[in-house]
Amino acid sequence: MTPEAGQPLGEDIDAGGEQDGLYLRLLGLAAGIGGTAKHYAAAVHASYTRGHGVAAEHASCLIDKAAGRAVEHLGGNNALNGADRKVAGMLIQTKYCASGSRCIAECFDAGGFCYRGPDGLPMQIEVPSDLYEAAVQAMEHRIRTGQVSGVAEPEQARRIVRRGHLTYEQARNLGRAGKVESLLYDSATGAMTALWPLGLSSAVRFAQGRWQGEDLSVALGEAARTGFGVGGTTMLTHVLAKQLARTSLDGAMIPASRWVVAQLGVEGTRALARASGRSALTGAAAASHAAKLLRGNVVTAAVTSLVLSSADVARLVNGSISGSQAFKNIANTVAGVAGGTAGWVGGATAGAAVGSVVPVIGTAAGALVGSLVGSVGSGLLASKSSRWLLDRVVEDDVVALGRVVEEAMAAEAEAHLLGGGEVETLVERVRAALTPAFFRAMHKSGDRLGHARALCAPIAFELLATRPEIETPDLALLAA
Repeated sequence: MTPEAGQPLGEDIDAGGEQDGLYLRLLGLAAGIGGTAKHYAAAVHASYTRGHGVAAEHASCLIDKAAGRAVEHLGGNNALNGADRKVAGMLIQTKYCASGSRCIAECFDAGGFCYRGPDGLPMQIEVPSDLYEAAVQAMEHRIRTGQVSGVAEPEQARRIVRRGHLTYEQARNLGRAGKVESLLYDSATGAMTALWPLGLSSAVRFAQGRWQGEDLSVALGEAARTGFGVGGTTMLTHVLAKQLARTSLDGAMIPASRWVVAQLGVEGTRALARASGRSALTGAAAASHAAKLLRGNVVTAAVTSLVLSSADVARLVNGSISGSQAFKNIANTVAGVAGGTAGWVGGATAGAAVGSVVPVIGTAAGALVGSLVGSVGSGLLASKSSRWLLDRVVEDDVVALGRVVEEAMAAEAEAHLLGGGEVETLVERVRAALTPAFFRAMHKSGDRLGHARALCAPIAFELLATRPEIETPDLALLAA
């Protein structure tokens, strides 16, 4: 007895239990990787010797936004003596140095006080909260000695100097891996980064479900499950990738990333910078930013692959799948994530380039459309290609285990003398019970044939119970 149509049981079952779902999640995951790569560049900068000032600038923006204030981050425009941010209409320059006097000294050059708004008035100078009083005293001295033109009263120092949200040591810890401050900050930016992938993947899953005829409640439930899964993965990989950005790993990748950027040329580098929202960058600044973005995409994609593959590693360790199946699942995951990431970067770069010369589209919209199209197309192609190739050299566990299930069904059919219709019913009901979870439990079992027969036997007994009762012949009537 064999299954109908000659198809081995298990061939239509996903071997890893997660691979088909990966196709749907690729779009959201690629969006999360792209968003994290931008934050990665800032985390790298924060790890530099004087990078804690930039880290404090970014963290202060986040804190002000969380407090409900209107915030405009200006620090990335590289304007000479420009403000780092505007909060409720107030221009602010961030200075986080080791002493209050040093914070104030950084605001002066040969021409006097550097930081002024369009109206010529001094910007607010934000300093570490624990150095505020020392910074005020230093500014009072500068005013008293006539070094701040347009300001005559030393008391004005308290209006110019602003107490920061962080202490100097907290700002330094933002640039260090494993510190509470950096972990909290990365978690906060990770939660914000995860919103876009969460919403995107939820919307796609909901639309797909409705197109396939799912009830509204079912489609909504599956959309929420998919969205929160992608969002959770994005947040976790965001935190891990940004922590790695503060280690020596980033330094080891610098030569390779710079070589890749050099191959892109001036226009390619500018297009990549535009795709990340930094269209004002040119020359060496654009090349440096592009190299950080590339490193961020590589690290985040690698971390994402590790997170997604952790379930397969756990199943390998507890014996639920074979080593070859784990290798196959992980290879397919890596291929899909790498393809989706490459498609996102390439699509965003190409889209930004097109949008920059077509006013109706614009750089931002072009990058968005290009990244969406690129991530889906490239990710699916890479994952499908990987699976097609590996299917020809590595047999799925479920295919091999399916043959054991066939053997168990044949044994039950023979033991109970099942007929044609009964065999078909047995096959149909057994096939419906074959899930990834069943195959993982069967693989882990010490007696796989016994595990399969434990599934088939109750069904066979139920079929026996439906047989009509055979009456005993009346021997007297036969004798007559």
